[in-house]
Amino acid sequence: MMRSSTDAQKSTEAFARRAEQEAKRDAIVKARLQAEADSIDAKTMRLRALRMAKEEREPGLIAFEGLAATGLERVSARPTTSQ
Repeated sequence: MMRSSTDAQKSTEAFARRAEQEAKRDAIVKARLQAEADSIDAKTMRLRALRMAKEEREPGLIAFEGLAATGLERVSARPTTSQ
């Protein structure tokens, strides 16, 4: 009788260890999936911001940084005809 209770205890402990390991693996998988979803969300937000910035610009004009001192911040990209 003593032997069967010891075997039952070992079996229960093994089952508990396996359940704990499975729970840890599940937590790791869940964390990875959440990190991937967060990364996708961040990329989506950056793309939206880029699209919005692009839509706000005037068509045909190119903004140049660093030319503010010269007064040439914007230069028309439209072809001009000189006569």
